[in-house]
Amino acid sequence: MFVLRSLVVAVALEADFDLDTVDDLRLAVDEMCALLLARSGPGDLLHCQFETAPDSISVLATVRTDSARPVDTATFGWQMVSLLSDRADTWATPGELHIRIRRAKPR
Repeated sequence: MFVLRSLVVAVALEADFDLDTVDDLRLAVDEMCALLLARSGPGDLLHCQFETAPDSISVLATVRTDSARPVDTATFGWQMVSLLSDRADTWATPGELHIRIRRAKPR
Protein backbone atom coordinates (compact mmCIF):
# COMPACT_ATOMS: atom_id res chain seq x y z
CA MET A 1 0.00 0.00 0.00
CA PHE A 2 2.99 2.32 0.48
CA VAL A 3 3.60 2.45 -3.26
CA LEU A 4 -0.06 3.21 -3.94
CA ARG A 5 -0.12 6.02 -1.37
CA SER A 6 3.04 7.47 -2.90
CA LEU A 7 1.56 7.21 -6.38
CA VAL A 8 -1.66 9.04 -5.51
CA VAL A 9 0.38 11.83 -3.89
CA ALA A 10 2.61 12.10 -6.98
CA VAL A 11 -0.36 12.16 -9.38
CA ALA A 12 -2.22 14.78 -7.32
CA LEU A 13 0.84 17.00 -6.93
CA GLU A 14 1.59 16.75 -10.65
CA ALA A 15 -2.03 17.82 -11.31
CA ASP A 16 -1.37 20.89 -9.12
CA PHE A 17 -3.67 20.03 -6.20
CA ASP A 18 -3.02 21.85 -2.93
CA LEU A 19 -1.40 19.93 -0.06
CA ASP A 20 -4.58 19.58 2.02
CA THR A 21 -6.44 18.03 -0.91
CA VAL A 22 -3.48 15.76 -1.68
CA ASP A 23 -3.57 14.48 1.90
CA ASP A 24 -7.35 13.94 1.70
CA LEU A 25 -6.88 11.96 -1.52
CA ARG A 26 -4.12 9.85 0.01
CA LEU A 27 -6.34 8.95 2.97
CA ALA A 28 -9.39 8.29 0.77
CA VAL A 29 -7.46 6.00 -1.59
CA ASP A 30 -5.86 4.18 1.34
CA GLU A 31 -9.27 3.54 2.91
CA MET A 32 -11.02 2.56 -0.33
CA CYS A 33 -8.30 0.06 -1.11
CA ALA A 34 -8.44 -1.36 2.42
CA LEU A 35 -12.20 -1.87 1.96
CA LEU A 36 -11.62 -3.72 -1.30
CA LEU A 37 -8.70 -5.83 -0.07
CA ALA A 38 -10.80 -6.99 2.88
CA ARG A 39 -13.19 -8.55 0.34
CA SER A 40 -10.56 -10.08 -1.96
CA GLY A 41 -8.93 -13.47 -1.77
CA PRO A 42 -5.34 -14.33 -0.90
CA GLY A 43 -3.01 -13.39 -3.73
CA ASP A 44 -5.65 -11.39 -5.62
CA LEU A 45 -4.43 -8.19 -7.24
CA LEU A 46 -5.72 -4.69 -6.61
CA HIS A 47 -6.03 -2.66 -9.81
CA CYS A 48 -6.05 1.15 -9.62
CA GLN A 49 -6.62 3.64 -12.39
CA PHE A 50 -6.07 7.39 -12.04
CA GLU A 51 -7.68 9.96 -14.29
CA THR A 52 -6.86 13.64 -14.10
CA ALA A 53 -8.80 16.52 -15.58
CA PRO A 54 -8.00 20.22 -15.37
CA ASP A 55 -10.26 20.60 -12.32
CA SER A 56 -10.46 17.11 -10.77
CA ILE A 57 -8.93 13.71 -10.19
CA SER A 58 -10.71 10.34 -10.20
CA VAL A 59 -9.46 7.03 -8.87
CA LEU A 60 -10.99 3.67 -9.75
CA ALA A 61 -9.94 0.63 -7.73
CA THR A 62 -10.99 -2.95 -8.53
CA VAL A 63 -10.44 -6.39 -6.99
CA ARG A 64 -11.58 -9.86 -7.93
CA THR A 65 -14.19 -11.28 -5.56
CA ASP A 66 -16.71 -14.06 -5.26
CA SER A 67 -19.21 -11.66 -3.69
CA ALA A 68 -21.91 -10.07 -5.81
CA ARG A 69 -22.48 -7.33 -3.21
CA PRO A 70 -20.90 -3.88 -3.38
CA VAL A 71 -19.08 -2.46 -0.36
CA ASP A 72 -21.35 -1.78 2.62
CA THR A 73 -21.89 1.98 2.63
CA ALA A 74 -22.92 2.00 6.31
CA THR A 75 -19.39 1.25 7.56
CA PHE A 76 -16.97 3.72 9.12
CA GLY A 77 -14.48 3.06 6.31
CA TRP A 78 -17.01 4.00 3.65
CA GLN A 79 -17.96 7.13 5.58
CA MET A 80 -14.28 8.16 5.55
CA VAL A 81 -14.07 7.59 1.79
CA SER A 82 -17.26 9.62 1.27
CA LEU A 83 -16.14 12.50 3.48
CA LEU A 84 -12.71 12.77 1.87
CA SER A 85 -14.01 12.80 -1.71
CA ASP A 86 -16.61 14.81 -3.59
CA ARG A 87 -18.18 11.66 -5.00
CA ALA A 88 -17.77 8.00 -4.09
CA ASP A 89 -19.45 5.05 -5.79
CA THR A 90 -19.22 1.31 -5.28
CA TRP A 91 -20.60 -1.49 -7.42
CA ALA A 92 -20.09 -5.14 -8.18
CA THR A 93 -19.85 -6.87 -11.52
CA PRO A 94 -19.53 -10.63 -12.03
CA GLY A 95 -16.29 -11.56 -10.27
CA GLU A 96 -15.20 -7.99 -9.45
CA LEU A 97 -15.80 -5.29 -6.87
CA HIS A 98 -15.20 -1.61 -7.69
CA ILE A 99 -14.90 1.74 -5.91
CA ARG A 100 -14.51 5.05 -7.73
CA ILE A 101 -13.86 8.40 -6.08
CA ARG A 102 -13.65 11.88 -7.54
CA ARG A 103 -12.18 14.98 -5.96
CA ALA A 104 -12.30 18.47 -7.45
CA LYS A 105 -9.69 21.13 -6.94
CA PRO A 106 -10.67 23.69 -4.32
CA ARG A 107 -11.55 27.09 -5.72
